[in-house]
Amino acid sequence: MKSLICLFVLVVSSVLYSQVERVDSLIGLAKIAYLKYDSTELEKLRAEFSEVSYSGQDNIASYYNALLGYKLLEMNMGDKSVFDNYYEATLKDVERLLEFDDIRADALVIKAAIYMMKIATNPISAVTLSPKIHQLLDEAQSIDSANPYSYVIRGMMKFNTPKMFGGSYEEALKNFSRAVLLFENNGERPAWGYAESLAWLGRTYVELGDFQSALFTYRRALNAEPEYGWVKHVLLPEAEKKYKESKNE
Repeated sequence: MKSLICLFVLVVSSVLYSQVERVDSLIGLAKIAYLKYDSTELEKLRAEFSEVSYSGQDNIASYYNALLGYKLLEMNMGDKSVFDNYYEATLKDVERLLEFDDIRADALVIKAAIYMMKIATNPISAVTLSPKIHQLLDEAQSIDSANPYSYVIRGMMKFNTPKMFGGSYEEALKNFSRAVLLFENNGERPAWGYAESLAWLGRTYVELGDFQSALFTYRRALNAEPEYGWVKHVLLPEAEKKYKESKNE
């Protein structure tokens, strides 16, 4: 009997370890796909995270399943039918994620991010969704004040909201700067959060006319993630062009 119990423990431990390895591998692949902005690959990986999540009750897999849904919303804002399908499915995923107490703050942040994408495609929804977003982020930060991604999403709200409705590049700068510091000190999720927070920090410097700081920040992002396509091929070249133009004025 004792030998059977030991065998059972070994089998269970092996299964759990292999699942952890699979999740770690999927996270690495998701990071690469995000940095390349590859929506097709992200969709495939989301399905794999979903399989692990629903079969093994793995909260990290559940987190990335919901997170990739948010990123796919971001990548499909121009296609209403695709966006609407992702929107409903991702909200369902994040509601399930909220059941995990140890990751509730992260779930609240993703829900806020999902609502933010809805506003981006349907600005009139800001009337009802903006207060909900800030409530979700407030709750997330009350649970975990050091949650770096909560500051990224709040910064994005401040960045994208018109000034007359409470938007502020200065407030966005504070939030992105806070996120960068937290990711440097103890940030874990998402895997690409540090580079993304630097990208948004750089964008904010550009809007404030501080092109030197923007260039420095973008180069920090590429130092962390050399293949970050958004920064490498879009943001950095744009900032370099604006910096040169400002010098010629």
